Amino acid sequence: MRLAGPVALVWVSLLGGTACQLQVDEWPEKPVHAAELSLGYSFGCTIDPHQFAGCWGNIEHGQSGLDESHHRGVPLPITAINEPVLQVAAGGDHACARVAHGVWCWGHNDVKQVANTPASVVDTPHHAVNREDVDDVAVGQGHSCVLVAGDVYCWGGNGHGQTGQPSDQERTLEPTLVPVPGGVALRSLHLGNRHSCALDETGGVWCWGICGSQTSIAYADCFGFPQCGDGDRCSPVPAQE
Repeated sequence: MRLAGPVALVWVSLLGGTACQLQVDEWPEKPVHAAELSLGYSFGCTIDPHQFAGCWGNIEHGQSGLDESHHRGVPLPITAINEPVLQVAAGGDHACARVAHGVWCWGHNDVKQVANTPASVVDTPHHAVNREDVDDVAVGQGHSCVLVAGDVYCWGGNGHGQTGQPSDQERTLEPTLVPVPGGVALRSLHLGNRHSCALDETGGVWCWGICGSQTSIAYADCFGFPQCGDGDRCSPVPAQE
């Protein structure tokens, strides 16, 4: 099926029976082609064939990176990032893009998950990490992390230790090293709502952040390791069977 022109989408909430409507001003007449895709809470981002990042969906918190606030039905290139995008990561209401010279981020900034600035919305890309050896970037609900030569650096909301710092430090304002016991080298990142995990070179899984029955890091009873708060852990621990 193909739809063209302005379209009004209507759906009914199964919980409350309330009808909602979203006016989409643009709808692609042909599929969007992308080299990579990542989804946030109510928006998505791609890397197009020309290696530009672009986002669409509910962008009221600056998620499009284009200094606009209306809903967008198709991604447009974020030309403010003036070098080829290698990776895009969306999560919550913000996004980040990895390039050869670091990482750019944009969107909701209520807990400094984009940048250490007073603004609660950063609607054009901010050069969050300025270095040439970033290997991976991941985005959670309100925090962001990068992988640099086996080390993880995180910033943003930290109310549950999800940036790897003591959870009484509610925000981590700048990319800060996550202390992995024994100096284990990590190779990929995966962020959830209020927790973070990474794979090491042997396939081992290391996690930190909220540690409750509703999260994926609770299946091993919090692994029996010391915690840094009420149900939280501020430094990585290995997942065990």
